[in-house]
Amino acid sequence: MTISPQNSGRSLTDWFTVLEAAGLDKHTDLMKHLKTEHGLSHGFANGIVLQFWARGVSQTDEALVDAQYIGPKSVLRPI
Repeated sequence: MTISPQNSGRSLTDWFTVLEAAGLDKHTDLMKHLKTEHGLSHGFANGIVLQFWARGVSQTDEALVDAQYIGPKSVLRPI
């Protein structure tokens, strides 16, 4: 799924700004915010939040594992 202003109303960078301003730290809360406050579908909201958590992460094997522990799950990574 490609997130673009044509299909979501804003660029991915703009959506990241919206998510940062929301001050929420759970995936489901961020999705709910995009769906209720901005009228996005479940698929677009989920895709944007997933990319929000993974921004700046390279796609090496170690980076993919690290990406699973971005955000509130970061405390679980040492385990």
